[in-house]
Amino acid sequence: SHNTKPNIMTEYSDNLTWFNTAVFIHNTLLYANSSGYIYWKLVWAPPASGAEDAAMVSVNNSGAYVVTPFYYVMKHYAKYVDAGYKRIEASSSKENLNITAFVNEAKTKVTLIIINTGTSGEDVKFDVSSMIITSVTVDQSKEGDFFKRLEETGADEIISIPARSMSTVVISI
Repeated sequence: SHNTKPNIMTEYSDNLTWFNTAVFIHNTLLYANSSGYIYWKLVWAPPASGAEDAAMVSVNNSGAYVVTPFYYVMKHYAKYVDAGYKRIEASSSKENLNITAFVNEAKTKVTLIIINTGTSGEDVKFDVSSMIITSVTVDQSKEGDFFKRLEETGADEIISIPARSMSTVVISI
């Protein structure tokens, strides 16, 4: 009876790694049909010694801060998905690739968030339903190396998606 209301998910994710948080957000958007995801721990104090820091930004008493992998997870979902973008269907023939896709209002840009849950890399090539792709940019995160821009690639080039990684691909059409 409330199907006109947006479904927004919020989680306190102390028990998830950055990678599992990325998969959780993907599943929330795709399978729960959520229109948003709010990450609780924006800025928090560092955890007790030995515990994983699940804040997006960790700040100590003197004001020194560290940006954590959770910040980059949220950046993958937020940097290239602006107001007015709509979630659209996207698929892959590769079982280990989880894809969440968004298109802008003018239908000139498609943003894909791709999570490779597999133990090996996957090579991909993009096809946007009979549209001409003019450019492709890719930002990738993997353990210890977060949100790194790959060189801009041509529309016909194959892109490697590393094992257990997260990539944001922006396709101009």
